[in-house]
Order: sequence, then C-alpha cells, then structure tokens
Amino acid sequence: MATQVFGRRPPPAEARLSAPAIVEAIQSLRAARGLPPARVDPVLSSAADLGIRALVSGTATTREQALGVAQAALLSHAKQSRRSRPAGCATFVEILERAQLAEVPLVVDPRVASFGIGASTLEAGGTPSLGILMLLEGTFQTPLGCK
Repeated sequence: MATQVFGRRPPPAEARLSAPAIVEAIQSLRAARGLPPARVDPVLSSAADLGIRALVSGTATTREQALGVAQAALLSHAKQSRRSRPAGCATFVEILERAQLAEVPLVVDPRVASFGIGASTLEAGGTPSLGILMLLEGTFQTPLGCK
C-alpha cells in the first residue's frame, strides 16, 4: 500500500508574516546563494508599505494600483529631496508560505543593492495568503530592471 499526496495546506501563520520576517527570509535566501545582503532602504520600505495598505484598505482595488501608489510615493520623495534614485523594479507577489519567495527571481538577483517590503494578509477566497509589495533597486552603476 502507498499514499501519494498531491496537495497540502500551508500553516495559516505563514500568511500572517510581517514585513521584517519577509526581509529576514529574503536575506537568508540571498546568503544561501552566496549573495551579499541587500540594504533595507527606509524610503523604499515606507513606499511599499503605503502601496500594500492602499490595497488592503480598498483605496487601491488592483495590484497595479497598489504598485502605482508605491511608485507615486517614491516620486514624491525624490521631488522633495531633489535626489534621483537608481533604476529599480516594483513587483507584487502573493504567496501561501515563505518558501515560495525562492521562486521570485528578483529576490536573489545579484544586482539588487537595496529594497523595501510591504506585507499584509489577504483574506479573499477563503484561504488567507500573504501579499507582498516589493520595491527593489540596483545602483547607478548596476541598474536593476524588471524581468
């Protein structure tokens, strides 16, 4: 006799991870691949948090709108500070558990120099998931573009 399991339920606590827990998981993935840690940028983190909060509150009704909120916050900061930022990438992922972060190529892109994370539990569809808005930047010498 044998049993073959085709699916499983991830632990519900995985859908309730905080942004710092996601940052720690990303840094661990980078270290496991021999990459240096990326700097957690407070401006990127703040903008990412604004984007995810807009999605959760309903102010933004789509992922694209949430990314737009985050990018608008970055643009506003750049205008206020009168400083440009390196080329970067904004992305939104929805995961059921932190191990799925390994499937996001940008997380382990060696060009990533700094990043910010906004994370929140999404309850749509009955099964909670973790929505993560990521803002990642390279450097002026090594720009980062979305793939």
